Amino acid sequence: MALLVSFLILGGCGRFAVDGAADAGGGVTLQNKGSDTIVNLAQQAMLVTLLTAAPMLLSGMLIGLLISIFQSVTQIQEITLTFVPKIVVVLVAFVVFLPWMIGVVMGFVQPLIGNFNELVL
Repeated sequence: MALLVSFLILGGCGRFAVDGAADAGGGVTLQNKGSDTIVNLAQQAMLVTLLTAAPMLLSGMLIGLLISIFQSVTQIQEITLTFVPKIVVVLVAFVVFLPWMIGVVMGFVQPLIGNFNELVL
């Protein structure tokens, strides 16, 4: 989470819409061709990856923390007790956040495909 906050504070992704929908000027900005465009696209790709993975990672981390607190309070040290709830919670988070994750990825990919001729030529 700190990585995401520092990324956004330090300049982040330009005009990329975080909610998956492109803003009025388009989602991916292509100011100059060359290394600036490549760096901009790489930053946006990392942000999209971080945003799409965050719901599953955070839910798994939260349930792991709750289970470890439960284990320390009850002194039950069963190894398999952590795996099954984590798998279930991560699967549920994936199903619940899938429409949002698709929107984020499509908000990144659609302007790339639309500006493909500018990127290649």
